[in-house]
Amino acid sequence: VYLAIDIERANNPTYEIFIFATDSVFTVFVKFVITVIESNEFDPIFTTDNATSFTLQEDYPLSLIVTLNISDLDFGLSGQFDVSVSNPLFEIVPDNGNREAYLEVSLVTPFDYETSIQETLTITATDRGNPQRTGIITFIIDLTDVNEFSPSFQNTPFVFTALAHYAIGTFLGTVSAIDNDGTTDREDINYTVVNIPSEFAYSITDAAIQLVTDTTFDSSTSNENFTFTVTAEDNDPVSPRNTTVTVEIRLQNDENNHGPVFGLSFYSGSIAEDASDGTVIINISATDEDFALNEIAGTISKFELTGDPEVFSYFRTVLYPLDGDVSRGAIVLNGSIDYETVDSVTFSITAVDTSPNNLTPRRSSPVLVSIIVENVNDNPPVFIGEPYITTIEENTANGTEFLEIEATDADFNNIDDSFRPNFSISTHPPVPFQVDSVSGLLSVAGELDREQNTQFQFFIFAFDGLHNVSTNVTVFLSDANDNAPIFNVTVPFVLYVFEEQSFGYEITTITATDIDGLPLNNEIRFRFVPAGNAEFLLVEPTGELKGLRELDRDTGDTIFNLTILAEDDGSPRQSTTIDLQIIVLDINDNSPVFLDSSPTAEVSENATFNITVLTLEADDDDIGENARLDFSIVDQGAVGGLEPFRVRTFENFAEIFLNDSSAIDYETQTAYIVRLAVRDGGSIPLMNTIDIRINVLDVDDNDPTFPQPLYTATISETAPINFFVLSVLAEDPDSVTNFAHQIQGNSTNAFFYINATTGDIFLQRPLNHENAHTHYLIVETFNLDSPAVITDSTNVTIYVSDENDLAPFFLAISNENLDEGSYLDELIVTLTLVDLDVNHMAHYVEFTLLTESERFYITQDIDPANSSISFANLFLTGDVDFESQPLIAVTIRALDDNTTSAQSAIATVFIYLNNL
Repeated sequence: VYLAIDIERANNPTYEIFIFATDSVFTVFVKFVITVIESNEFDPIFTTDNATSFTLQEDYPLSLIVTLNISDLDFGLSGQFDVSVSNPLFEIVPDNGNREAYLEVSLVTPFDYETSIQETLTITATDRGNPQRTGIITFIIDLTDVNEFSPSFQNTPFVFTALAHYAIGTFLGTVSAIDNDGTTDREDINYTVVNIPSEFAYSITDAAIQLVTDTTFDSSTSNENFTFTVTAEDNDPVSPRNTTVTVEIRLQNDENNHGPVFGLSFYSGSIAEDASDGTVIINISATDEDFALNEIAGTISKFELTGDPEVFSYFRTVLYPLDGDVSRGAIVLNGSIDYETVDSVTFSITAVDTSPNNLTPRRSSPVLVSIIVENVNDNPPVFIGEPYITTIEENTANGTEFLEIEATDADFNNIDDSFRPNFSISTHPPVPFQVDSVSGLLSVAGELDREQNTQFQFFIFAFDGLHNVSTNVTVFLSDANDNAPIFNVTVPFVLYVFEEQSFGYEITTITATDIDGLPLNNEIRFRFVPAGNAEFLLVEPTGELKGLRELDRDTGDTIFNLTILAEDDGSPRQSTTIDLQIIVLDINDNSPVFLDSSPTAEVSENATFNITVLTLEADDDDIGENARLDFSIVDQGAVGGLEPFRVRTFENFAEIFLNDSSAIDYETQTAYIVRLAVRDGGSIPLMNTIDIRINVLDVDDNDPTFPQPLYTATISETAPINFFVLSVLAEDPDSVTNFAHQIQGNSTNAFFYINATTGDIFLQRPLNHENAHTHYLIVETFNLDSPAVITDSTNVTIYVSDENDLAPFFLAISNENLDEGSYLDELIVTLTLVDLDVNHMAHYVEFTLLTESERFYITQDIDPANSSISFANLFLTGDVDFESQPLIAVTIRALDDNTTSAQSAIATVFIYLNNL
């Protein structure tokens, strides 16, 4: 599928394409859903109604500056953008959007014309597409100044000094102010001087007031202070600002007639050598009589150290502010001082007063100073003779001194013993050495064994009460032959070899280790103890153990017990023995054999799961794994591939057990030929098999059932008692017949009885078809073990055939009265005949006129409701005459069959004629 035209996600973000494949018969199709992913095609674009360059006053309030719109024609992430401003004076809201947004830019920090007369506001929009695209808009804002600052005087307070010897026009100082507003007219400052004393004058030069003296003074001039005001005002045309300041001029007499005097004629003090820079050692003070008339001349300008520069370089002076007419100071530590370099110093300190006019000479006075340096423990001990490395024999006796540790301490001297270094030894890990705390002598303090530790590395500490330093000591141990070889085997030492290996076969290599270090002390040789062996060879230097002859486990080569000695070449020699047992291993050269060559077994067909059917024993002349037996059933000979048996292995016994009791059925299979296999555990196993006949014992586990659900028979109603009717015999697949039959609900009054064993049914009472022409029996069968449990039943229907054993008879024969005359088919009377034989019903009856057959005839009908009843209709056709025959006797015979066994009935109808 190729792109055919340019597509735009904005027009259609998804496309559904169906592609059809058609052959001559069938058509299939596949559906593609193509999602158009937005590409980042467009930059974010700003639009605004504001000018991009405009002017604002610097006091513009913190509020909205510009508004603008931004849009991005892309979709998705490419249409989402983040907005930022480059100038921290401004804030933009919102700072992001999707495709378009309305933005407001506000001033959040005030403008300052004095800092910047123009601000640039750059707004950048960056979309979130890949690659990102950017849109930029820039606003230029010119600022106008606002008169917000008053003039500010510089270098206040204005205090100037005029000395008495100054000539007219001597420069005293400058008074000036500046204005922080940015415009030029506001930078121009006008000054107004008010109440300046007549002794002084001023001029305005370079926007500043220059002060000078305007009279002369002499040595008798007293000290005096003069003040006046100066006002500075800017040139703002609308609302000018101004500032006023007070100026002070101090007139001072500058004669210097006296030198300084120290408060003490001698200063002394002490300083600890660990004192920090600037530590005050001695406080000093001095006065000058000139102070009363001339404070300048009476003020100490400095305290100077004099003497040997190398001595007083450790110190410097500090001059404190004037305390009334007293000048105070101190001698302080200049950096650091070391007692070990200098323990005391003596030098002079000089107080120098001040020249009032830098023309009058300064006066000075010295005093002697003594400073004692106090010793402190500021130096750690230092070890002498490092590194400490020595070697001693591993059998060095306890208490033997072998190394001296030395250390010095610059703070220690014979006068003060407190800084003497004391020695100690590290205890982690512990080492078999000790050190004398004063002399530093190392000695043996435990048992040494080079085989456990060839060297010791430990620390010796020197402690002077404050500083604890250490040095590393290494003690190597030299070897002594104090260890016997150790066999590299586990005890008991047992080796295994297979029988029937040829001469010179390799068994193993005996190895031992001697942890002594020297070559002779750890070189080991091996031999048998006692020497000589007919079965095995032990190579002395290498420890190789080989076989000298072929071993046969079956002839008694089963176990060999040997003693091997390992001895080093040291002096004296050290040796070790070890007992070795060599066990000859069996090879798998015998097949397992069943002890019973023709085993048989029996199992009842109702045996339960897991019951043991047979246990067989097998034997294997090999040993170990080669004699470990495992039994399995190869074939079970079962019908349908069933697996009724499984086998369990118990050492040399196989236990065949019933695994599936449902598979054992005597009626299905009476015996199984099970093929049992036995395998040994050799690497190439050997196997044997045996066939086992397992006979199945039958049990009465099947219920008797009838082969058909219905039996029928027909018997004549005249059959004699004990007449055999039919046999209803149940079936049971068990080999032993153990069931019986019975007629459900049968009793001695019943018409039939059954032989319980054979199922033959016999007639027990006479039958009468006319009373019951069908008999229904239910014959049941049951196991003799559970006679109350009926296992099956069947229906028996016995039809009783009818015999002509009952004669028909007429009911209620009446006499008739008849007028004499002529008749044609006149019904005279209807006789009713009953025949209770079912199969010889009335419709079989034949009516015959035995008399008067010339004038009378008979028709017959059957009662539709009862076929045992038939009707004989007597009709008259002819003349009857009272005078000739007043009583007519008509005899009718009814015959129920036309066979020789027919039964008959005779009826006579008497007809009395009425005389007319």
